[in-house]
This record gives sequence, structure tokens and C-alpha cells, in this order.
Amino acid sequence: MRVPGCEVPGVALRRFTPEDAEQVALIEYDLFPDDFWDIPMLLSEITHPDRWYVVAHPVDEPGRAIGYAGLMMGGDICDVQNITTTEPGKGIGTLLLNALHNEARARGAERMMLEVRIDNLRAQAVYRRHGYEQIAVRRGYYHGVDALIFSRDL
Repeated sequence: MRVPGCEVPGVALRRFTPEDAEQVALIEYDLFPDDFWDIPMLLSEITHPDRWYVVAHPVDEPGRAIGYAGLMMGGDICDVQNITTTEPGKGIGTLLLNALHNEARARGAERMMLEVRIDNLRAQAVYRRHGYEQIAVRRGYYHGVDALIFSRDL
């Protein structure tokens, strides 16, 4: 799957399949041990008709996930459900985010929304760089840690 205007050398995207759930759940557990998405939750998400998920992988290892992202459709507003990479700083998060933007636009969305932990400064910087603005705070959203709500027009 190509993302116009955004490429990361050696990295490709493909649709998230049920076969990816175990590997992605392990990534989730490693990165977010207090708030990870388990296999049943991931399977429920990727099979939901209003969701769209992709996996980032090395070009020469299509079976090895190094990131993933998901989108919840909601008419003219879509929500980033999750976006994660095991290799921060390489542009994979941007690749995934742009893939979500493209899919949301293709489905007629005009706005994107997302929540990010208040202590996840790296992710906040990426979102701001891509035109997101903080519009609200959700107190205690992540097991007692506040979430910032971001939004941007597509």
C-alpha cells in the first residue's frame, strides 16, 4: 500500500489481518504495559465495519510488524484509534498517520480527532507538526493519566 507524498525507505504498509493480532498485542504490551490492547480487543477492532487498520513492516519482512494504526469512521469526523511504532524517529508514525488521513478523506471525512497521553511529548510533537491542535483535556483517561484531545481539518 502506497501513501502519496510520504515514504519511509525500507518500510511498507499493508492491511492489518487477524494473523497480525498476536504480534501487535505483544508490541502493545511492550510499549503500553498499563493500558495495552490485547488480542480479543485487536480482533474486535479490525473486524468492525467502521474501522480501518494498517500494519507497517520492513519491505523484506512483510510478516514482521514494526507499527500499526487504526481509524474509526464516523461520518464527516474520523478518530485515530491507535498509532504505534517500535522504531520511533524514523518517520513510520508519520507514514501511518498520513495513511489514516488518506483513508479518512477517501471515505468523505472532513476532520480527524485523537487522544494522546499528556506525558507523550514525542507523539504530541508529531501531531502538531501535522496540523493538529489541542482542543480539550480528558482527565484520567489513561488509567489516571490525562489525555489531550487533538483535532485537525482534512
